[in-house]
Amino acid sequence: MTDRHVISPYPVRMPPELREQLEESARKGSRSLHAEIIARLERSIESDLIGLTRDAIDTLGLQSVLTLTLLEGLDTSKFTDSQLMIVEGLRQVSERIATRMRLNKNGDKLVGFNDE
Repeated sequence: MTDRHVISPYPVRMPPELREQLEESARKGSRSLHAEIIARLERSIESDLIGLTRDAIDTLGLQSVLTLTLLEGLDTSKFTDSQLMIVEGLRQVSERIATRMRLNKNGDKLVGFNDE
C-alpha cells in the first residue's frame, strides 16, 4: 500500500488565480500540483517552527555559502590571534549552516534545514 492510500484526501477550494499560480510553480519545479501544495505547506510550517521568514532562510543560506567562499581565498598570514579566532568562528558557523541546508530536488533553492 502506498502513502497516497494511507493519507485521507482533503479537497481544497481556492480562487482560480491562486490555482494558476500554483500550477505554474509546479510546472517550473517539475512536480504535480499536489506536490507543490504539500511542499509549500511544509515550508510554511517549518518557517513558523524556526521563527524565520522564507526570505530570512534564503538569506541565511546564501550568506553561509558566500562566507565559506570568501574565507577559502582569505590570506590570514598577517592576522592577529583575535582576528584568526573570529575567522575560525565564522567558518564553523557557516559550515554548520551550509551542511544543514536542505535544497529542492533541482539543488537550486533552499527549502529549509535538516535537523542536527
